Amino acid sequence: MRILAAMVLALFAAGAVAQNAKKEDAAAGKVYKWTDENGTVHFSPKPPESNQAEEVKLRAAPPAPPLAAETKGEQTRAEQNAQRCKQHEANLKLLQEQPTLSIEEYGEKRIMTSEERDQQIRIARAALEQCKAENVPVSGS
Repeated sequence: MRILAAMVLALFAAGAVAQNAKKEDAAAGKVYKWTDENGTVHFSPKPPESNQAEEVKLRAAPPAPPLAAETKGEQTRAEQNAQRCKQHEANLKLLQEQPTLSIEEYGEKRIMTSEERDQQIRIARAALEQCKAENVPVSGS
């Protein structure tokens, strides 16, 4: 655990030092690591006067993973809207057909009141009307 904490601190400190280092030091990518008499590990763009430090080799960050849309093929706005509208339709159907629905509130489940159900039905209908206004087919496909 102590080693893991030291590694995390080292990575964090190396990043902070690299950001705050002088341009020439940052361009050179030099960061020094040393441990003081209290056992505290330090990172700096300059070695301490005692010269009892080791140079830390900084590596470039790996490339970011591709976004979900890039891996599955770009999803068009129309497809996203169609999926959203289908979800609104399913929500409305559930609200209208299920005799009782439970909701989770503050980590506890309770039965939805008729007033809450009516409000959610109005919200779902309004969302479906918006889908119709955008000319998105909601049934079938």
